[in-house]
Amino acid sequence: MDLLPDTGPPWQAKCWGWTREVPEAPPFFRNDPRLSTWQLFVTAGGFCSVHTHRKTNEFYVESGVVLVQLWINPEDPPGGSVLEPGFGMRVSPGTPHRFCVLESGWLWEQYIPPHGQDKCDPNDIHRMRPGGHLRKPGRRVRPGTDDARPAAFTPEDFLFAAGNP
Repeated sequence: MDLLPDTGPPWQAKCWGWTREVPEAPPFFRNDPRLSTWQLFVTAGGFCSVHTHRKTNEFYVESGVVLVQLWINPEDPPGGSVLEPGFGMRVSPGTPHRFCVLESGWLWEQYIPPHGQDKCDPNDIHRMRPGGHLRKPGRRVRPGTDDARPAAFTPEDFLFAAGNP
């Protein structure tokens, strides 16, 4: 069974899984033409870049588990929250952040444009550190198949890359 639906907008491969912008928001997000909504399939061990936006970034976990790290003060270690299915989080504009995938699953993102703008700028991202994918010995992730759900990672697995942005 393929995990990625082959109908709708095309998927983009990322180091942490796959993503695509969707024309309509799911029921837990607002449907507003000014907002940009993305569906993500994230794989355990993946993490996105540490980055900032001028827009607001909201996360919602449909399945799997993710750690969202925030650098409120760039001199301090990151804070963060572990999000399980049914939970979400809002990241304020200008806050350095990233997500780390503890268990594979479905994640949603919605971007809200800065005050006074009608649309989200797709190039509104300032990357400070690259994303990647952790691998543990004996683990394999086969994209788009049922066995793309390896055993869970822990937040401690991502400490190596939790330095300041």
